[in-house]
Amino acid sequence: MLHERAACAWLGAMVALLAASRGAAAEPGAAASTDPLEVTVEGEPNAPDTGATARAVTHLDAEQILDVGPGSLADAVRGQAGVSVQQTSPGQGTVYVRGLSSREVLHLVDGVPLNATIFRAGNNPYLGLVDPYALHTVDVVRGAASVVHGSDALGGVVALATRLADYALVEGGLTSVRAYQGFTVAPFGSTSRVALEHGAEHWAVHLGLSYFQRGDIRPGRGLPSPVEGAFVGLERAPGGAYLPELSGTEQGTAFQTYAGDASFRARLAPGTELVLRAQLALRPELRRYDELVPLFKSTRPARAESALEPLYRAMTSATLRHRATEASSVYRGASLLVGWQRLHEDVRRRGLSEVCVGGGATVAADDCPGLLRLVARDTRDLESNGSDAVSVRAETDLAGRAWKLRAGADAAHDRVSSAATTLALDTRVETPAPERFPTGSSQTQAGLFALAEVEPVRDLVLYAGLRGALFHLDIRARSVGDPGSSPAFARTVLDLALNTGARLELAPGLSLVANAGRGVRAPNVQDFSGLGARAKGRFQLPNPDVRPEHTLSLDAGIRAAVGRTRAEAYVFHLRHLDAVALAPTTLAGASHNAAGERYEHSVNAARVDYVGLESALDAALARSVGVEARLLAMIGTQYNDPRLELPAVTPADRVPPVSGSLALWVEPVRELRLELGAHARLPQRRLNDPVNLEDNRIPEGGTPGFVSLRAEGRFRPVAELTVRLALDNLTDAVILEHGSGFYRPGINGSASVEASY
Repeated sequence: MLHERAACAWLGAMVALLAASRGAAAEPGAAASTDPLEVTVEGEPNAPDTGATARAVTHLDAEQILDVGPGSLADAVRGQAGVSVQQTSPGQGTVYVRGLSSREVLHLVDGVPLNATIFRAGNNPYLGLVDPYALHTVDVVRGAASVVHGSDALGGVVALATRLADYALVEGGLTSVRAYQGFTVAPFGSTSRVALEHGAEHWAVHLGLSYFQRGDIRPGRGLPSPVEGAFVGLERAPGGAYLPELSGTEQGTAFQTYAGDASFRARLAPGTELVLRAQLALRPELRRYDELVPLFKSTRPARAESALEPLYRAMTSATLRHRATEASSVYRGASLLVGWQRLHEDVRRRGLSEVCVGGGATVAADDCPGLLRLVARDTRDLESNGSDAVSVRAETDLAGRAWKLRAGADAAHDRVSSAATTLALDTRVETPAPERFPTGSSQTQAGLFALAEVEPVRDLVLYAGLRGALFHLDIRARSVGDPGSSPAFARTVLDLALNTGARLELAPGLSLVANAGRGVRAPNVQDFSGLGARAKGRFQLPNPDVRPEHTLSLDAGIRAAVGRTRAEAYVFHLRHLDAVALAPTTLAGASHNAAGERYEHSVNAARVDYVGLESALDAALARSVGVEARLLAMIGTQYNDPRLELPAVTPADRVPPVSGSLALWVEPVRELRLELGAHARLPQRRLNDPVNLEDNRIPEGGTPGFVSLRAEGRFRPVAELTVRLALDNLTDAVILEHGSGFYRPGINGSASVEASY
């Protein structure tokens, strides 16, 4: 099996890293020296620059991420200021920022766009291919941010930076190894991470490997769930329901992930640095639990089989950065980034059919005189989809006494590969089928941007930015099927993005801020030419008539940073214009295909308004006691074009309910930190009609609220050793996040040890 071979390779690599670190530490000069060590630390060259001091930004560092012990990036950012998450399956998830997600929020990994031209709306699996244990920082920029960051930043940017090794001014260099081992009880799982670093005066190298896995989830209160696959072969009377075997766990929610990352940095000259990075992540299998098990609004699963097997991401990048060595210079620095990323997925699906027992398979279910039996179809649909993207970005920074200017240019080219076959299980014959994306189709985008910041009077900072963007799509005709139903075409679009804002300092550490912006997202290959089965019984057809999406974003807030206290509160309004949605359509006069799936295609046919409040507080009440609090409250309203055949006005899709968290921490001694916290969500009764009303993942009447309690401790007896213990969901509450496809775990214990040498 692929994952078994990968597990053996990963174990061997981890052992080799540990052995190498011991050998390097034993080298003469590295261990024998008694002189004090001098280590220099420089900022991450790809750390996100939000563009101005007024922007709303959620920041996490590596220690905050490890405190959570995440199974995915979504786990790492859950409950943070202004952020919500939804997941169709564990080990992956979608980050929502101001009501938008996926292709409408730009994701960057070390400055390289994760967003691919095959990204779709709503939940997608690709964030599960970012190793949270390799991350050094996470910064979520909230609000339209297309000026600096380009297409897709309609709701904001999730900027991720992995760790770099430090330079070391010591004879022979300095070698270190960091190891992390964690365990969870319910579900049973483990996380292993080892990283080897070596730093010298002019160069440094980092190599890390991670493996994490979790078993099937046991929901709170012992809530039973249907056994995966138990529906196949069941019988029911017409009008009745299938009665599957139940289990105390959500079978099909187990997962495992392998990841590796490497980086090399070198000082080429004073103020000049080169950074090389490489990353690889593999998910052997991602099962669509929400399609394999009926939840709330269906009596049978959507499919007998539904999985990505495997799913992987590879990335490499090179960054050349120069910093001015003279503080008096107007020129402050410049950088050039070149990156490449590949996303690949193999998809396996198998449908279900009902046959009439005793009345013949051709008898309609409503007319069956006997029992109905649920059977797996005798064919399996197989897909292989990939995206290869190259990107380049150059920028420079200038500054004077009361002004700053950031200007640059970027470009990206993303090419798609796709193939599909239908496998007859009885004869093992594969028949080519129309691919989901026309192979060879591509998206190219380029932009010029400038962002200026001035301080006209003391304590008042103003900024404004502009981007001119060009987008070009080259859609090929499909290699299989009728070319007339999926013709080749090309499209070129010019567009603009704007940002402006201000920060007024009322007193040291206390300021008022305001931001406004226009974001842009170019339609991608998925929008124009996606073909095939979608969730909830839909079948997507291509549509060449799709325009760019836009957002108009406005927020205002107050921020405080006094001593050990940090606080912020923002009110915001974001309007999503020309929103792409799937609308009913026909093919050869038919509205449904032979499998009963409804034909739909992408159109610009909706406007969505989001208004809300985001706030966060991190305060030290005394030297050893503090409090942390978060609150997110928002509502969304969607206005539909008649082409969608939907209500003219309805609550927006997937908007999270009011949620918040409160935690009290104490540090009785410097080495020990204890924390007790609660995370709560109110019920979400505002449901989109009909998307949420038909969604298998949302209960009738809406998603119930919950309160979850957590206790954790961090003990660091010496700088090189950290022990973490945590108890999650202490009350064993039933937790269903709005729009997610599974229940989160009930009461769970976790422990981890992090050591460096």
